[in-house]
Formats: sequence, C-alpha cells, structure tokens
Amino acid sequence: MKKALLKIRTVYYSTLELIEIFICIIFNISTLVLPKKDLKKNFQILIVPGLFGNRFFYRKLQNYLENEGLSTEIAEFSKFGIQNQVHELSEILKQSPKNLTVIAHNTGGLKTMVLPDESRQKIETFLTLGTPFYGSYIFNFTSIFGFFKKWKYKSEYLQNILNNSLLFNYFYPFSPISDISFPPKKSAEFGQGRDWWFDIPGNYNLVTRSENLRTLMEFLKSIPAFKNIFEKEIRKEAEISHPEKILPRPKHAKKKPQKKIHPTSKKTIKKPFVKKKFGKPIKRKKK
Repeated sequence: MKKALLKIRTVYYSTLELIEIFICIIFNISTLVLPKKDLKKNFQILIVPGLFGNRFFYRKLQNYLENEGLSTEIAEFSKFGIQNQVHELSEILKQSPKNLTVIAHNTGGLKTMVLPDESRQKIETFLTLGTPFYGSYIFNFTSIFGFFKKWKYKSEYLQNILNNSLLFNYFYPFSPISDISFPPKKSAEFGQGRDWWFDIPGNYNLVTRSENLRTLMEFLKSIPAFKNIFEKEIRKEAEISHPEKILPRPKHAKKKPQKKIHPTSKKTIKKPFVKKKFGKPIKRKKK
C-alpha cells in the first residue's frame, strides 16, 4: 500500500513538473522581447535561473524571501549559450554588493562555478538547488547540434570544474529526492557528505512548491549569513510582546571605592583594646 502511494505521489509531482517546464519555456520566450529589470543597489540574495529559467518563473521564490525580510533579486540573461550567460552573470556580480548569497537553480549552479575570480569573490554563500554537477543524459542529445556540449554526463569539462564550488566560503548543495528532468539521479549528488535533500520529487518543484520554500527558509535562518539577523529580529519581537520578561544583559559589577580618612579629619580611628601581657618578675640575689 505504501509503495503504491509513493508511486502515485511521484507521478503527481512529475506531472506538475512537466507543466512547470512548459510554462517556464513560454515565459523564457517572452523575456527575450521584454526589457530587463534594473537591479537594486543593495540586496542580500541573487537567484541564478536554471535551464529555460526567467524572472517570472522565480517570482514565487523571490516573494517568499522578500516577505521574510531578505532583499532578493533575480539574474536575467538576454543571450543564449553558456559563455554568453556566464559573462552576463559576471557583469551583474561586479555591480552587486559584497558578501552576497547566491541561490542557483539546476544549470545556474554550473554557470556560477565557472565565474572569474573578480566576480566569484563577491559571493560568500553558494546554495544550489538540483544542480547536475556531473551533467545529464539530456545534454548528450543536444550536443549533436552544438548546444550544451560541455554539460554531457560525466564530461571532462564538468569533472575539471567540480571542485570550483569549494572555493566559496559556504557551499550547500540541495537536490530533490527524485528527478526526471536531469537523469541520472546521481548526477545531482555532489558527495563529500555535503548533500541535502528535499522530500518532494522534481527539480522544478524545488522553487515552486510551498513546502520546499518553507524548508529552504528554515535552513537559511540557520546558516551564518542570516543567523544573526533573525536572532536580532526574534529578540526585538520578544521585547515588544513581553518586555517584562526580557532582562537586561548582566554587566560586570564594579567595586565601590573605599573612603579614605585624612589626618586632618575630625573623625578618629578607634583601635581595638588589646590587653598587654607582662612576663614573670625576675628575682634578684642579695649581695
């Protein structure tokens, strides 16, 4: 019974993912006509779209992060081709603030891994969602026409850049429990004990399902980039709701200086009475 329910669940989410991929392609075509949106000067998170990704498809993820108080922007690409999009991403990062957090969806992670040093150093935290680190079989067919030739499964190019992700201060690879978009499944397993998993199947479901977004947000609150920010907010909320329960932070107690009595003072120091002890009398001899 459980196996049957799991199969039904997998089929359901796989169907949703196929619909989402179709919608993603349509939106991607429309973004080629529409002008690019200007990015904010100061933002904390940059979303790097994956295959056929665009700002409309990642709007739900952006709104979710914004509602939690995290300023978020989405990178946009106006050209096709890996090298062209890597160059565009590099230019975006040059104008971005330092200590940035990048959330890269599937192939967006592969583009981020080959950034030049100047752009890469702007990124402090690198979080990937369903990135096929070892490539995928779907790129084996497209490589005939010259598209995505470098992303074939276990290509020499991907094996050479695999450890580039370790150049970031913080690196967290996430993957769905099962993936039909980028087979085989093990291509998204980075290894070295770093992998995190989402329970809902589907690569494109990672950025559209509310349950996944809640899980992602809980994780972001625990990492060094945002942990201090959320701890301060929790403390402020507690102070507003229950001010009497929030005690001030303890300070080191200072010793009170003792008052010195000067010789000219009228006050006299009374010494304690001590009985004097006398020795026994010495007897003298008569002459």
